[in-house]
Amino acid sequence: NLPYLTLLENNKGIITVNQSNQLDTTDDILAAANRRIAQLDKIVKLSISRTNQNDWVDQDNKPYLTCSGAEKIARLFGVCWKDVKTEKIITSDEQGQYYFYEVSGTFVLGADNISAVGTCSQKDKFFAKRGGEMKPLSEIDETNIRKAAYSNMVVNGVSRILGIRNLTWDEVRSGGIDPKKSAKV
Repeated sequence: NLPYLTLLENNKGIITVNQSNQLDTTDDILAAANRRIAQLDKIVKLSISRTNQNDWVDQDNKPYLTCSGAEKIARLFGVCWKDVKTEKIITSDEQGQYYFYEVSGTFVLGADNISAVGTCSQKDKFFAKRGGEMKPLSEIDETNIRKAAYSNMVVNGVSRILGIRNLTWDEVRSGGIDPKKSAKV
């Protein structure tokens, strides 16, 4: 039973509209946001506590979650993914033609869902280079590139839906992970 507001519109007639109580709505939003801050802090702490140093990689002094860690965290919170699609995309640059895999899916947590993408290229340093030089195409295992794109999608989707992206080493360390014991890239 919201109060009604009656307005005269340009002498054309009287219109009656519901008058919203914006202050109450704003208070409700702020109260919900404050509750969520505490919940999100718990999600971060629980997520990190479920992982170990093998689930994190130090890349340029920043922690990156691996797929094994993302899968552990997903099971902890009941995150699932569906509608996974894989596409091989042929493209080119100044060095010529190459391919990459793009894997996309929908990640679900309760009533929330997001779309996430993972990619991996034929030019990926881990798979395609040896001693700073590109390997011949015959020496690159394309299935590894496809699997890496899938893994990248999982990490992306899980970390996005849980809000655990862009963590610092201090945050990860507070969960008991020693950065010195993690792999470096």
